[in-house]
Formats: sequence, structure tokens, C-alpha cells
Amino acid sequence: MTFAGALDLPEIQGEICRISPRGTLYHVAQVNTSWGAAATASLWSSLPGLLPLLSLMPYSSINWSAYASLNASGGLQKNLSLDIQLTTDQVEKVLRRSRIVNQIHFGGGYEDRATNLSIAIAVQAMFPTDELFPMLKTVTMRACTQKLWVTMPQIPYAVAGVTIAQGRRNADEIRGLAATFPQAPSLAINCRLDCPRSYMAAIVHGITALHVHGQDLGVVLAVIGSRPAWSIKELRIDVPVAAPGQLDHLFCLLTQHCLSTIRLAITIHALVEDQRWSLTSAVLQALSTLWLTSLYLHLPMRASMSDDDLIAAAESWPGIQELRVIDISPLPPPRPATSMCTLHGLAAVISRCPHLEEIALPGLLDCRSVPTALETRMILRSSLPSSGFPLALLEVEDCLVHDVEAAGSFLRGLFPYLLCIGCWEDGSSETLDQLSQYLLDYPALE
Repeated sequence: MTFAGALDLPEIQGEICRISPRGTLYHVAQVNTSWGAAATASLWSSLPGLLPLLSLMPYSSINWSAYASLNASGGLQKNLSLDIQLTTDQVEKVLRRSRIVNQIHFGGGYEDRATNLSIAIAVQAMFPTDELFPMLKTVTMRACTQKLWVTMPQIPYAVAGVTIAQGRRNADEIRGLAATFPQAPSLAINCRLDCPRSYMAAIVHGITALHVHGQDLGVVLAVIGSRPAWSIKELRIDVPVAAPGQLDHLFCLLTQHCLSTIRLAITIHALVEDQRWSLTSAVLQALSTLWLTSLYLHLPMRASMSDDDLIAAAESWPGIQELRVIDISPLPPPRPATSMCTLHGLAAVISRCPHLEEIALPGLLDCRSVPTALETRMILRSSLPSSGFPLALLEVEDCLVHDVEAAGSFLRGLFPYLLCIGCWEDGSSETLDQLSQYLLDYPALE
């Protein structure tokens, strides 16, 4: 087959179009029928919002309405609405093209947001929800952008009672867009200029995900509660500030609406009025309804995980690979000795979770009592290769040690890949440095 002949193959044409920029695809679509089909499929597989849908409709079927009025507080607002009237054949044309769409990415400009929400509401009224975008996998709401040279406040839009202004999206706007795509298993909402890398990695690997970054926790609660059930594998939440009561409500919603989640990451940068939230046994028990392989909690909290707490978590998540609970309070409270995790507790956890690779614990690790050689051999029998567990990262606030050599020897025997014990706070401690130095001086035997 000649090179020219290879270019006629649909697979080659599709791959070329997949890596070509949209501007090039507009020209490729006009080459011939086969190249036009390949370019059209690539163009429509990922849409920059809903505006392209209107290009499939006759101009006479689209009726925009815009007028100014005063809102409830007496301020000026621009009211925007869209009415679509299509024949049966025209509806089928739009539905046929929508079957190609896999991704929709919404921009952050507040005028674009008003336009897209107007189209979303009109589309819901015109088309059957279960037939529009049947292959849609991903919806992304990008960062809310603002022109730096604009000094005068912009007049907000009102779309079907939803106010759209500069800055973050509110809960009503997000619910309005999300309701248009109940079939989309993956949704990302963030207030940064780029889509979170972790979210894109999840999509590339075919993992259904819900990511909400930079929004108020109230928006997160509204999004999670907008569907009876989310068929997602990964849930990542990153919000600037929240109230303890909202966190309790969040965990309650997770156990009701996100039962298929196996990777959970929650980051709260601050709690209102410098409060702390308590990670209690009841919270861990509620989370036990999820079959987690990764749990990451990074927030100001009152958290002291005892051996009993860790063992209960381990029994709930035998397949967990990452367990990171980090207290970012400026001044962590004193930890009672009874709430510390011990080496015996760590051994019990690792024997129940043989795939655990990363663990970060709030509070101190009590290494003063070291399991005996016989106990260590019994624990090693539960490891998969019988030569140690795959744990490579262990982080604590600090640790208590009487005999560095005995504690280090125990850790080295159980965890051949563990290079050091880290501190999730800034800096380290002399005790952690001594244990880490022992692990470096006595690497695992090959």
C-alpha cells in the first residue's frame, strides 16, 4: 500500500484529526467526504460549550430575548433567554450529531456562562434528555475568568431566575448546567485557569470522577445532592473555607449519593473562625460504607487515631493503597497518650491491608514498645511475597522512641521499600531523623 493510499484509511484519518488543532480541522472537513467525516467526528467529540449546537439549527428557529430590569435589591441586571422551535427532522439532525460528543468544556467568562446556561435550559425543553448526548463522558466547568483591565463592575445576567455575575459560579448555575447532562459520569468544577491535572489523569485512564475545586462547600453539597446517585470512582474536593457543620453534612451525603467511590480526597484550607472539625469514630464508621482504595483528608481537625480506630478502618478497606489523614491546624492540640498509634497497631493495620503503599497519620507514632521477632514473623506471613509489605511512605507528626535500633529494625523488616519516616509538618524532629537515618544506613537486602 502506498503512502497516499494509507491516508485514505479511516483509522489513519481519525488519528490525524485527533491530534490536529480545531482551526486545521475546519479546513480538513472541506477536503472530501471521507476526510470531512473524520474531521467532523473530531470537531464534535469535544465541544467548547453548547453554542455549536445552534449552528445545526435554522436561524429562523432561534429566538433570543434580552432586556434590562431591576433585581430584588434594586440593582440593574440583564435578562437573557432563548426559545428554540424545530421540526421533527431538524430535531433528529441535532440528535444525530450529538451522538458524537464525548466531552463538553465550559469557559469561565461570565457572558459565555450566561449564554451557555440559556442554551442548556432551552435544550432541556426542546430535546429528550435521554437522547441528547448519549455518549457524553466528561463535563468541565473551567475557571471563572475576569479581565484585569476592567475597573467598572459588570452588570450581572439573570437566566431563568439564576444570577450570573463575575467571580465564582453559584450553586444554582452549576445545578442548571449539571441537570442538562445527567448521563455524564465525570464532572469537574474548578476556579483555576487550568483543569486539575489529577482530574485529567483520571479521565485519560477511564476513571469516572467528580472534582470540585475552589468553590464554597455549599456548592459542593448542592452538586452532590443534585443526583440520586453518582456512579463515580474518584471524588476530589478542594475548597478554601468551610464550617464544621458543612463537613458533617458532606460525609452524610457521600454515604448516600457516592457509594461507588473508591478514591476520596478532601482538602479544606481553613474553617470559619479558626474552628476545628473532629474526626471521630462515627465519621470513620460512616465512611466504612465506601469500598475505598484511597483516602486523603487534609484540613484543620481534631484527629488522634488510636490503634482501635486504625484497625477498624483497615477492616473496612482491605484493598486500600493510600491512607493520609493530615491535620493542618496552625497549633495542633496536645494528643493524649491513649490516642496514639503504636507499632503494634501499625502492624495490625498492615496485615489487614497488604496493598497499603502510603500512610500519613495525625498525631504521634508511639515506637516505645516494639513487637517481638516471633510477632514480626507472624505478621510477615500475611504479606504477599512473604518478604515484606509495599509501604513506601510513612508520615507522622512526630514519634516517641526508647530504642531507635529496635524500632528501625522492626520497620525495616516489615517495609523493605521504606526509605525514611516523613513529617507532614514543616521541618522534622530529632527522633524522626534518627529513625530515618537508621533506615538509610540499613537498606533492605535484595
